[in-house]
Amino acid sequence: MNCISISYKNTPLRIREVFAFSKEEKDVFEERAIVAGAKSCVVVSTCNRTEVYFTGEANVIERMQTLFMQEKEADEELFKKIIGVYSGDMALYHLFKVVCGMDSMVLGEDEILRQVKEAYQSALKENHCDHECNIFFQEAFHVAKAVKTDTRLSKTPISIATLTAHRVFEFLEGRNTGNVLLVGAFGKIGAAAGRNILERENIRLLATSRIHRQREEFFGSRPNVTCIPYDKRYEYLDEADVVISATASPHYTFTKNEAEKYLKHERDRLFIDLAVPGDIDGKIGGLSGVELLVIDDFKKLSKNNNKIKLKEIEKAQRYMDEGMEEAKKSLAYHRFSEKRGELEALAAQKGVSYLFYQLRDRMSGDEITSLVDGLEEALGGR
Repeated sequence: MNCISISYKNTPLRIREVFAFSKEEKDVFEERAIVAGAKSCVVVSTCNRTEVYFTGEANVIERMQTLFMQEKEADEELFKKIIGVYSGDMALYHLFKVVCGMDSMVLGEDEILRQVKEAYQSALKENHCDHECNIFFQEAFHVAKAVKTDTRLSKTPISIATLTAHRVFEFLEGRNTGNVLLVGAFGKIGAAAGRNILERENIRLLATSRIHRQREEFFGSRPNVTCIPYDKRYEYLDEADVVISATASPHYTFTKNEAEKYLKHERDRLFIDLAVPGDIDGKIGGLSGVELLVIDDFKKLSKNNNKIKLKEIEKAQRYMDEGMEEAKKSLAYHRFSEKRGELEALAAQKGVSYLFYQLRDRMSGDEITSLVDGLEEALGGR
C-alpha cells in the first residue's frame, strides 16, 4: 500500500482547501487512478487532511503524484513541499494512526474513523478496492475499535485547546447540532480551541475578535464558521450552547448583569473562561442552567492526563503492532492461496524438499523453526 498525504501538520487550511475533494470529485479521481495504473484507490478528504491510499506496482507512486497535481492544477514545487509520501509498512502504519485518532489534531478523536470508513465504503461500492486494500482497511478498523474500547486515549487530551474541545464535545453529546460562541477566536489559545472544536462537523462556530483578521488564515472558508463583531457578542449569547472566551482584555468580556438581559431562553449552557486574568464574571456560574469552567480546571486535568496518556499511547501502539502483523499475514495467505495450484504442481514435480529449501534460504533460524513446528503440529492433528 501507498499513501500521499496533505494534513494540518504542515499545511495551513487555506492551502488544504485547494486540495480537498467533494464526493463526486473523489469518485472521478479514484476512477482515473485505476486507469493510470493503480490497482486500488481510496480518497479521504476532511477539513484537516486529504489523503490518497492506493496499491500498485513500484512506479505507481510517481504516476499518482502527477495525477494529483493535474487534478488540482497545483504548482509542482508547492505540492512536493507539503505532501507526505508513505509506502509499504509505513503507509499501513500511517493508516492505523489515522483511524485510531493518533494523527488527529484532537488526539484520539472518533470522527476521523467514521470519515475514513465512509471513504473506504464508497470506494468499495465503486469497485476501486483490490484484495490488499480490503485487508489493510478492515484490519485498521479492527485495531481502531480495540484502541477505542480498551484504552483511554480518546479521553486523555493534554493541551488546554484539546481539553476544551473534549469538554465541548461531552457537553453537546447527543445533540444533532450545537452553537459555540468563541470570543478571542484569533488569539493563540482561542484559534487552537476553535480548530479543535471544528473537528466535529455538526458544530457551528460564532467567532469574534477585537481586531480585523482574515478568517481564512485560521478557519478557512468553512460554511459552519460565522465571524461576528466583538461588540455584537451579547446579541448572539442566547443562541449559544457553549460560550468560550480567550482574550487579553483587562475587562470582563461577559458580566452577569448584562448576560441576564440577553439569556432569554433557559436551558443548560457551558461557559469556559480560558483567559488570565479571567474574561467571564464568576457570578455567571450562578445563573440557572449555567456551568462555568476556568483555565485552572483544565490545567489540573492536563497535568493528570499527561501521565495517563503516555501509558495509553503505549497500549494503543501494541494494538497497532499486532494489527500490522495480522494484516501482513492475511495478505501473505491470500498470495499463497492464489499460487496454491502452481505450488502443488511444483511439489509433485520436484518434491516437497525443493519447496522447503527455497524457504530455508529466505528465512531466519527462528522463522524456519516456527514453520517446522507448525507443520509438525498440523501433522499431529491430522
